[in-house]
Amino acid sequence: MIPEVFCIPEGIVLVFASRIPRNLLTLALLVILVLLSALPAHLTPLAPVATASAQSPCDGLIEPRLQNGGQARVITTYGLSMKNEPRTGAAGAVEVALLTYDTVVTVTGGYTCNLGYLWWPLQLPDGTSGWAAEGGTAGDYYMEPVTVGLHSFVTRDDGATLDHYWVTPDGAAELRGTISVTPVETTPADSWQLVEVNRLRELLDDARNACPDRLTGTEFEGGDVVGSAVEIVCGGGEQAGQQRGAHGGLPLGERVVEADHVEIGPFEPCFGHGLR
Repeated sequence: MIPEVFCIPEGIVLVFASRIPRNLLTLALLVILVLLSALPAHLTPLAPVATASAQSPCDGLIEPRLQNGGQARVITTYGLSMKNEPRTGAAGAVEVALLTYDTVVTVTGGYTCNLGYLWWPLQLPDGTSGWAAEGGTAGDYYMEPVTVGLHSFVTRDDGATLDHYWVTPDGAAELRGTISVTPVETTPADSWQLVEVNRLRELLDDARNACPDRLTGTEFEGGDVVGSAVEIVCGGGEQAGQQRGAHGGLPLGERVVEADHVEIGPFEPCFGHGLR
């Protein structure tokens, strides 16, 4: 058995010691070479192995809407527990305050995500500080941003228009819109609340007892003084516009108290503040 030496491309030398005839061995090597040359065109390179990355604790949670330095309002009707650290009670945190619905707090720092919730550092008006969750899974919010301010209404055009302003604690006033008011003639009996009618009764009784001469020659002299007073027509100008317009066109959920001062009798000399 004589060794056979074959030289192939790429500088490779194959040495065989075999009883196979040389011509058959040569044919086998040619087949192997053809197959080897065809392999690169059909093989797909292996994809690189992706490096595993740690999942963010904020993945799958709400998008934060609060801001450091801003204010927030509790919107969950069940209330919100404020903790001494950004974690649940089951994880060892201690409750420092229970924030009831509509409580307004100040955000004092940036948020952090922990145990399935997005937490913010907060401070109550009394100085109590802690952490509370803005929300958990996407769409599940417990607090919302809020701007503290006051609705103010200013009359113009002889009471035919109310300008609606939003006034913030820094004194800035933003015009939110205008409310058109159609002046109408009305009487206290039709437009006043019971508390206002009762107050009128007290003032008229005081006037009748303290300075009855002031009632002489007026519609309040004798008889049903209060009954006469509440039937006096308040003109269709500014006062009536204030009475009817101050209670309409307000934002949903907002309230405003408008004190309408209408002089209905000659009692100012009798009372320092006047009967209005």
